[in-house]
Amino acid sequence: MEQESEQKDKPAGWVAEPRDVFEYSMIPWVGRQAAPWLRATARPDPADPTGVVLVPERVSRVFHANHVPYQHVTTQQLLAMGYPRLPEDDALERNEKQLERASGVGDTNVVEQLLPEVERLKVRADLAHRAVDAWAHDTERVEEEIPRALVTDRTSEAPNALVGIPPELADAGDEHVSRTSQ
Repeated sequence: MEQESEQKDKPAGWVAEPRDVFEYSMIPWVGRQAAPWLRATARPDPADPTGVVLVPERVSRVFHANHVPYQHVTTQQLLAMGYPRLPEDDALERNEKQLERASGVGDTNVVEQLLPEVERLKVRADLAHRAVDAWAHDTERVEEEIPRALVTDRTSEAPNALVGIPPELADAGDEHVSRTSQ
């Protein structure tokens, strides 16, 4: 019952996973090639950033249905988890479709509301993809710094916090959006 109430407090589409399950089961299961992607999909849980990680529901569902200790994820399982797409990609795509529909019917109020959000999501998606690329080429950083980032960095509300992206870069992206939307 307590776990049900905890899940109700989580953003829609996100599932809380114990941090030790994330670090010592999920990460090894996806392997070194997909580990940077999995880390980029994770968010610190604002209620318990030291003990809980938020992951997209599809990632949690596939993991719990298919994980076998000492076996690696299959290509089909990775695709079912959404690999290589990041949550930012999905949010950007949804907003771009809404923007396109609003533009198509000439709803200028909706267009004016969505443009800054689409720009913000483009910047965040770019930051997330750059982080994945950096982590893929710097395994020491992945192994040492990113787990620490899950605990200490970006206390902003989930799921907006980007794990492992320095706050100054994420904030710089937000500043870029506010400059371009003025």
